[in-house]
Amino acid sequence: MKNEDIRKILQAKLQSITNLSEKIDGSFQEEAIFQFKKELKLIRSFMSFVRTHKGEWGMRMPDKIKKLYNIAGALYEEFEERETNIKKKNDEQAWADLKERARDEWNRYYSKTHFIKFEKQLVEYKYGGIPVELLDNFFSRQLKSLDNNTQNVEVNQGEED
Repeated sequence: MKNEDIRKILQAKLQSITNLSEKIDGSFQEEAIFQFKKELKLIRSFMSFVRTHKGEWGMRMPDKIKKLYNIAGALYEEFEERETNIKKKNDEQAWADLKERARDEWNRYYSKTHFIKFEKQLVEYKYGGIPVELLDNFFSRQLKSLDNNTQNVEVNQGEED
């Protein structure tokens, strides 16, 4: 897998994450939150993979994006819990209050600029030195396991740059 292939995949993923973050910012819909969390989880997994295989600990997710990931995770857990609890008691005001607090916190950390900078950081990174078969294996396994809409990126097989 070439560096250019990695860049294409990461760019597609990060553009998807940016679009989802904008959706969340506007609507706080459950599906957008779930997809955002799922897509960002792949990026986090990839960053961990790179750190492990290159021994470079400088590749980190920006704190504000990590905070948004945590907010999305907490909201998603609340969606799931609410789904089971709503049958037991109808507490719409508590739910509205929770969503409002989450929206305020999201707005405190959200900026499209954070995602643009993060994309640039990952796309410009030099991924050479990681064995080609490991990269191929990582992406084929991760993309299959996440079963998402951004798998339409063409990947050219070959040697790394």
